[in-house]
Amino acid sequence: MPLRKKARFTTPTSGYEVGESSVVAAARQIRPALTVDDSRRAEDRLIGKLRRERRYFCTLSTTYVQETDETYPERARSKGCCIRGW
Repeated sequence: MPLRKKARFTTPTSGYEVGESSVVAAARQIRPALTVDDSRRAEDRLIGKLRRERRYFCTLSTTYVQETDETYPERARSKGCCIRGW
Protein backbone atom coordinates (compact mmCIF):
# COMPACT_ATOMS: atom_id res chain seq x y z
CA MET A 1 0.00 0.00 0.00
CA PRO A 2 1.61 3.28 -1.04
CA LEU A 3 2.21 5.90 1.58
CA ARG A 4 0.39 9.19 1.27
CA LYS A 5 2.20 12.41 1.91
CA LYS A 6 0.57 14.90 4.22
CA ALA A 7 0.39 18.22 2.48
CA ARG A 8 -0.49 21.47 4.06
CA PHE A 9 -1.41 24.59 2.21
CA THR A 10 0.13 27.81 3.37
CA THR A 11 -0.84 31.34 2.61
CA PRO A 12 1.66 34.06 1.92
CA THR A 13 2.65 35.92 5.05
CA SER A 14 2.98 39.25 3.30
CA GLY A 15 -0.53 40.37 2.44
CA TYR A 16 -2.01 41.07 -0.93
CA GLU A 17 -2.42 44.63 -1.98
CA VAL A 18 -5.91 45.80 -2.85
CA GLY A 19 -6.55 45.40 -6.57
CA GLU A 20 -3.49 43.23 -7.13
CA SER A 21 -3.94 40.06 -9.15
CA SER A 22 -3.19 36.73 -7.51
CA VAL A 23 -0.64 35.95 -10.25
CA VAL A 24 1.49 38.95 -9.30
CA ALA A 25 1.22 38.12 -5.61
CA ALA A 26 2.11 34.45 -6.26
CA ALA A 27 5.18 35.49 -8.26
CA ARG A 28 6.30 37.57 -5.29
CA GLN A 29 5.75 34.72 -2.82
CA ILE A 30 9.03 33.29 -1.52
CA ARG A 31 7.85 30.00 -0.01
CA PRO A 32 6.02 27.39 -2.08
CA ALA A 33 2.27 27.20 -1.59
CA LEU A 34 2.36 23.43 -1.08
CA THR A 35 4.83 22.03 1.45
CA VAL A 36 5.39 18.66 3.07
CA ASP A 37 6.11 18.43 6.79
CA ASP A 38 9.75 17.87 7.70
CA SER A 39 8.80 14.99 9.99
CA ARG A 40 7.09 13.30 7.05
CA ARG A 41 10.20 13.76 4.88
CA ALA A 42 12.37 12.21 7.59
CA GLU A 43 9.96 9.29 7.87
CA ASP A 44 10.02 8.77 4.09
CA ARG A 45 13.83 8.76 4.10
CA LEU A 46 13.88 6.21 6.93
CA ILE A 47 11.41 3.93 5.15
CA GLY A 48 13.45 4.16 1.95
CA LYS A 49 16.62 3.26 3.84
CA LEU A 50 14.95 0.27 5.50
CA ARG A 51 13.70 -0.98 2.12
CA ARG A 52 17.18 -0.67 0.60
CA GLU A 53 18.68 -2.55 3.55
CA ARG A 54 16.09 -5.32 3.28
CA ARG A 55 16.81 -5.67 -0.44
CA TYR A 56 20.56 -5.76 0.28
CA PHE A 57 20.25 -8.47 2.95
CA CYS A 58 17.91 -10.57 0.79
CA THR A 59 20.47 -10.41 -2.02
CA LEU A 60 23.29 -11.20 0.40
CA SER A 61 21.38 -14.19 1.81
CA THR A 62 20.57 -15.54 -1.66
CA THR A 63 24.20 -15.16 -2.73
CA TYR A 64 25.37 -16.95 0.42
CA VAL A 65 23.00 -19.87 -0.17
CA GLN A 66 24.07 -20.18 -3.82
CA GLU A 67 27.77 -20.09 -2.96
CA THR A 68 27.27 -22.61 -0.15
CA ASP A 69 25.43 -24.93 -2.53
CA GLU A 70 28.28 -24.65 -5.05
CA THR A 71 30.94 -25.24 -2.38
CA TYR A 72 29.15 -28.12 -0.62
CA PRO A 73 27.07 -29.94 -3.27
CA GLU A 74 26.28 -32.82 -0.88
CA ARG A 75 24.60 -30.36 1.50
CA ALA A 76 22.59 -28.90 -1.39
CA ARG A 77 21.30 -32.37 -2.32
CA SER A 78 20.38 -33.13 1.29
CA LYS A 79 18.15 -30.04 1.45
CA GLY A 80 15.89 -31.54 -1.18
CA CYS A 81 13.65 -29.06 -2.91
CA CYS A 82 13.28 -26.53 -0.13
CA ILE A 83 12.44 -23.09 -1.41
CA ARG A 84 13.20 -20.03 0.64
CA GLY A 85 10.48 -17.43 0.30
CA TRP A 86 11.16 -13.73 0.76
